[in-house]
Amino acid sequence: MADESNEIVRRARARTRVCLALAGVSCVVFLIFLVLLYRAVQQDPLAPLRDVSFSIIGVGINFALALGSVVAFGYWRRIQRARAGR
Repeated sequence: MADESNEIVRRARARTRVCLALAGVSCVVFLIFLVLLYRAVQQDPLAPLRDVSFSIIGVGINFALALGSVVAFGYWRRIQRARAGR
């Protein structure tokens, strides 16, 4: 029984580390995008609206955040179902 609870705790900690790492990577990418946007606006305030690369990066970031939200919700539902089954 103790081995089983230790395994559960170890898995939970591993998942937490992965989630924190993914959140950190998302924040860093978002900050880099903000810095690029700030630099573009300094030269020409309308430059980001005309630049296709900002649109592609913005869509990519939105897609990644949406996908992350869907994965997190699915994981949360799986945990809730597992708890209800006990």
